[in-house]
Amino acid sequence: RSKQGQMPDSNLKTTFNRAASLYEEVRPGYPDQLIKDVVDLSEISPYGKILEIGCGTGQATKSFAALGYEVFCLDIGPDLIEVAKMRLSEFPNVAFQVCAFEEWESETKYDLLISATAFRWINPRVRYIKAYKALKSNGALATFSNRHVRREGFFIEVQEVYQKCASQLCVTSQSNQRKSPPSDEPGLDKFSDA
Repeated sequence: RSKQGQMPDSNLKTTFNRAASLYEEVRPGYPDQLIKDVVDLSEISPYGKILEIGCGTGQATKSFAALGYEVFCLDIGPDLIEVAKMRLSEFPNVAFQVCAFEEWESETKYDLLISATAFRWINPRVRYIKAYKALKSNGALATFSNRHVRREGFFIEVQEVYQKCASQLCVTSQSNQRKSPPSDEPGLDKFSDA
């Protein structure tokens, strides 16, 4: 149902919260090189502030927190945030709020906005506009996600479930190619590729 430039089925975005512990157990993390690339390309200072949209259980959060960045995390899932709080309890530089980015308001400006796998769930009419408003004038936006690369075992078995319950997650030989966001999405013109 999800077409380029449209938000995926909004009912699906709460699915992860209903299985927060399982999500934490099976969701892959993010490679150190990706985190390094985000830091390098964003040119964030060692004392920079990061806003994370859709922190989930904190897989990406932990890597940035371990580097000493102050990270403010938003997620719509209270259960996900509870798991993240436990998982990241050793990091006093991380704070959380249960809130949808679309509804979030703050006067604070951030050096870097990250969204690991979650940015696609944000309403496309506002996601880039709100992201731009949340950033300092020289701030950066980094969105990244995991992709299935193995064509065996669980990956093959789950395709039937995806087809029934979340067809936009099905991967075919043609749909595995990364698509660029549509150029007419409001606010996208405020950003340039690094």
